[in-house]
Amino acid sequence: MAGLTVLLPKFIQWTARALRPPMNHFAGSEGALAVDAMIQAPRRSSATVGALMIGLMFVFSTGAFIQSFEGVMDRWMKRMLNADLIVASSQLLRSPTYHFSEELGAKISRLPDVKTVENVRYAMIPSQMIPPR
Repeated sequence: MAGLTVLLPKFIQWTARALRPPMNHFAGSEGALAVDAMIQAPRRSSATVGALMIGLMFVFSTGAFIQSFEGVMDRWMKRMLNADLIVASSQLLRSPTYHFSEELGAKISRLPDVKTVENVRYAMIPSQMIPPR
């Protein structure tokens, strides 16, 4: 990225000189003036292009990270949370006030067509709050 940033003014100048004839033909005097401004001040143009390039790099890399993490979590959940039925004491799978007894798990395991039962208890671990300033 640093090397491209250093070479960007020269790339802008070369590109502007290559674009000068078509811009003069298709965009008229306004296009020619725009390309001439790029040729005369390549550092100014390269700063704008560089900032846009770095911003787009952050957007695409963040998007790639999010897609990758979503795929990892999806595969993990399909592999680990593959139960046909989940019996819970609340809709959020955890309740700080009520827990099922182990006898309920034993009763469910004795039902016909039940192959395995896993007793799981989710715990809430309080984290320390950062005091406001």
